[in-house]
Parts: sequence; structure tokens; C-alpha cells
Amino acid sequence: MSRNTAMKRGGMVLLMTLFWTSATSAQHTGVPMGSHSALGHSGQGVLLVGDVALDVQAPAPWLQEDPGARAYARAREYLNASQYREAADAFYQLRRQYAESVYAADSYYWQAFSLYRLGSRSQLREARELLRTMRAEHRSANTLADAEELLVSVESRLAQQGDAQAAASITQQAT
Repeated sequence: MSRNTAMKRGGMVLLMTLFWTSATSAQHTGVPMGSHSALGHSGQGVLLVGDVALDVQAPAPWLQEDPGARAYARAREYLNASQYREAADAFYQLRRQYAESVYAADSYYWQAFSLYRLGSRSQLREARELLRTMRAEHRSANTLADAEELLVSVESRLAQQGDAQAAASITQQAT
């Protein structure tokens, strides 16, 4: 295979990935399922999926009597202030300290989102693992549909950074 042919095929896979990501994001709103909304117009975090920008804001605590409500509110404040490192740590601590909280399942998504925003290879890999854990262990989480979309974005970014496993996953999903 000539170098030109290989470059064209590689470009086609990247183009298919970007198209697939854009098409997927157009089918979903980026809003977690449930009675609250993570999509806000005054939030600080903007998630780019393909050529679609989503203004992402964690929903306000919806169950004040839950023991994890204060920890969730604190983590949410960090996230909405674009303090992603602090948000990731706070969502982790929420799960660690209040494993039975109604906020624990969604904390996987918000921690992964924060790590995605930070964007280093190790942070993206950690985000991928969090999202996979969420998929396996928390099938009723409010943010599960968003977690699937975020996983595609995480894997796309990892593939762009040379992660062969992520590139294979995206190629498999695109075919």
C-alpha cells in the first residue's frame, strides 16, 4: 500500500469518526435523563462534540435530605466554576464518603467530565474507566445516556493522541 493510500484511509477513518460523533451528538441533547437538567445557558463548561458546542452545567441538588447533598453541591460549584481538578476530586470524595447517596451513580459521569475537560492522556484514560464502570454498575443513573456520549468523545480524544485501543473502539463503532 502506498503512503498516499494509507494517508487517505487514515484521513477517511478520522473523517468518519468526526462525522459519527457529530451525528450521534445531534441525536441527543446532552441533558441527563430525569427530572433535572445538566444543560444550562449560564454554565461555564462547554463540551465540544464534533462541531456542536454544549454548555454543560451540573444540576442543582434535587434531594436535600440525602446525606451526600452537601458534598454534591460543593462538587457542582467547582464544576460550574470550571475548576475541573477540584471538581473531579470532589465527585470522587462524594462516592467515597457517601456510597449510598442518590448522587453517587451520577458522580462517575461528572468526575469523568471534569477529567475530560482537564484532558491529559492519563486523565482521559481515568475518565474512560469511570464511564465504563458507570455503564457496568449503574444502569439506572440519570446521566447514563450522557456517559455513553462522553465516552465516545473521550475515546476520540485518546485516539487523536495515539491510543490504539481507543482508535479501534471508535473504528468498530463507526462500522
